[in-house]
Amino acid sequence: MRVLPSGYGFWTGPPVFSAVKIDGSEKSDELAPHPLHLPQYLRSNFEVTLNRLNGGLMRKFLLGVIFTVLVLVLGGLGTAILGFIPTHANVAPPRWEHRLANTSIDASMERHAPHLTNPLPPSDQNYQDAMKLYTMNCAVCHGTLDRKPASLGKSFYPPAPNLVSDPPDDPEWHTFYTIRTGVRYTGMPAWDQTLSEQDMWKLASFLSHMEKLPPSVQEYWKTNFGVDAPAGEEEKK
Repeated sequence: MRVLPSGYGFWTGPPVFSAVKIDGSEKSDELAPHPLHLPQYLRSNFEVTLNRLNGGLMRKFLLGVIFTVLVLVLGGLGTAILGFIPTHANVAPPRWEHRLANTSIDASMERHAPHLTNPLPPSDQNYQDAMKLYTMNCAVCHGTLDRKPASLGKSFYPPAPNLVSDPPDDPEWHTFYTIRTGVRYTGMPAWDQTLSEQDMWKLASFLSHMEKLPPSVQEYWKTNFGVDAPAGEEEKK
């Protein structure tokens, strides 16, 4: 029969206190209650107390997360509403903004653009038609086929890419979706109300294969615009 340390009565069950390890070494003279050795009613109170402590900590953590998110959202809205965000477009975007915007656009295209197959064959005539369409509708912002710079394209924020000096390497479905739907918050409009479906596919095919055009189309380019067509990396070598 064991006497409880409190001195109130007797307890015939397992020891109420057990040795604990402090700093990695067991010290029998420093005893602490172990939940498995407590009477049932004490064990229940012990577990209830632990659950309340854990629940309180989790509640405080969640409230802290919600409060932080609200502060960030309200701070962003306040910054925009009070006019702290600059709107002038005659400056170059910082590198982080340029990288973030391009990554976001590519991810959005991958998620939303249907992976369609071009219904038009890659014929010489379709490429030549696309060159005419490009000259009439795209060159003013994305650079002319005779390699002259597009001053208007540099005035956008962000600047419009020069598709002749730096041809895109995107697949046709990606380029077609960009032409048809445009890109928000840039100077790129949606062309689905201006160009026909066939014309947009012709442009998409031309832009995606600008560095891999057939010899006859390259000759057409040189004859009509006075410069060679862009060469791929293999041809440059």
